Amino acid sequence: MIPVVPVRPETILRVPENPQTIGLPVATWWPGQREAVGRVIEAFEQARVVFLNAPPGSGKTIIAAAAAILMDTKSITMTHCLAADTPVLMADFTLRAIQDIRPGDQVVGFDDLPPGMGNGHRRKLRLTNVRSVHTDARSPCLTIHTPQGDVTATSNHRWLVRRKRRLDWVASSELQIGDELKSIGESVAGAPDSWIAGYLAGAFDGEGHVRMSLDQRGRGGACLNFAQVDNAMLARVVSGLEQFGFKVVIRWYEPDGVARRIQRCASVGIKGGVPEIIRFLTLFRPPRLLHLVEGAIDGHDPQRHPFVRISSIEPATPQPVYCLETGTGTFIAAGFYSHNTIALQDQYRRTAGWAVI
Repeated sequence: MIPVVPVRPETILRVPENPQTIGLPVATWWPGQREAVGRVIEAFEQARVVFLNAPPGSGKTIIAAAAAILMDTKSITMTHCLAADTPVLMADFTLRAIQDIRPGDQVVGFDDLPPGMGNGHRRKLRLTNVRSVHTDARSPCLTIHTPQGDVTATSNHRWLVRRKRRLDWVASSELQIGDELKSIGESVAGAPDSWIAGYLAGAFDGEGHVRMSLDQRGRGGACLNFAQVDNAMLARVVSGLEQFGFKVVIRWYEPDGVARRIQRCASVGIKGGVPEIIRFLTLFRPPRLLHLVEGAIDGHDPQRHPFVRISSIEPATPQPVYCLETGTGTFIAAGFYSHNTIALQDQYRRTAGWAVI
């Protein structure tokens, strides 16, 4: 690694006080951004790859774009990006292709690092705003194949991975077959336009119940239930859920005069916790239930969210890629826990080292 030295005064003078004068879509620099642009420019005098190790939400894409403009080069690429059609989990439990996300949109993120050590100090889910979006017209990529689905990313894009019972951030190029990616569940953008999908949406909007209650540690009861007497509607709901791959548990309640229950009825619960609740809400979007859980996922402890084993990794055709910078430095991409740390690469530089800014 090439050591970082204080930025030279003459380099700072190359960076204008108003970022709009070089075509950037911001009116002022955030604290430290102007100096960081100078550091990037100087780092590229010695290195071919520069890692922007700045805090989450510090405007790394703006820093990178400014450096590219001031260096008068189009060869700088941000190598932490995802394919244009990669679904990102939004705060309202919709899935949106990363190419359609804009600054100010709110997504589901999570803590970059655990906030402390010991019992109760683990990463939590967070609702976070998108600070900036960047695209590169053509980047080499890798496609990661898993039983949950595939995702295509640049080689330096980082993922939360379990290795030997430990969670680490691992770049796409360093992933191995058998590594386990942290997941929030399968990403399916909307149910098929079918009769049974509409039936399930209406049934749960009328007779469903959802809860995501949390204690101080981010733990708590998360449930999604449907209540109905023993009739044809109950049977259709159970059958429909099973068609979409949901596992259910049915609890029967007999007539009870004390509880004012005059008919035999059942409560149908969807198994799988928060990941399956999110999948249901993403698929069917019953308005009343969405209103009940608005904002409730913020602070949720994802300890029991699944891990998905990588089955294969292969090179992908160079293609347009997009990257987000969020307030937490993280987001959920294709159902997997993803980072947005920026690495810049100038493939035309003859230097071979790398630097951390």
